Amino acid sequence: MTIQITIDERQNNDSMRYYIYEALLKISSDVMQSNCLSLTLQLFSSLDRPQPPTNVHMNKCTTSRAEVSWTASIDNNDRVVEYVVFYNTSHDPTGSYHVGSQTNTTTGTVHSLQPWTNYTFHVTARNSMGTSDPSHFTRVLCSTPQSRPSKSPAHVCTRNGKPGELVILWKVMMTELIVWQGKV
Repeated sequence: MTIQITIDERQNNDSMRYYIYEALLKISSDVMQSNCLSLTLQLFSSLDRPQPPTNVHMNKCTTSRAEVSWTASIDNNDRVVEYVVFYNTSHDPTGSYHVGSQTNTTTGTVHSLQPWTNYTFHVTARNSMGTSDPSHFTRVLCSTPQSRPSKSPAHVCTRNGKPGELVILWKVMMTELIVWQGKV
């Protein structure tokens, strides 16, 4: 006789001891009804994608990088293999996020931050069953200070204007390079 018991609605902090006890009660009942002396027990626990990481906070914010830490996710019986740190900026449309870093630890560093920008961060966890919902955002903004652009404008030239007037033209730089002035 083989009895298969699958635990479908296990709560994250439940003890497996409770489920094994429940399974043994079921087996005892079934064995007594069938007068069977031998049986095989197969106990399955549900696997699921991880819970979102918690306590996401910023450890360090400099002019070019931010370090973010969090509390590990509840893995739901399947080891977390990767955490992904996402960020959004004060220049991004609502709901727009960028991948900042990927790691298998509970600390991630986002490099190449732009000047004069506010950043917030959130984290997801991934296991073989899928990706968690996003964590809550960091409560504290990473505000990078203004600084000079990292390069000069391209294609600078002059154009004839009125007498006594000099008109200088250049190719518009990417938004990330001119936000140091505090406006686009």
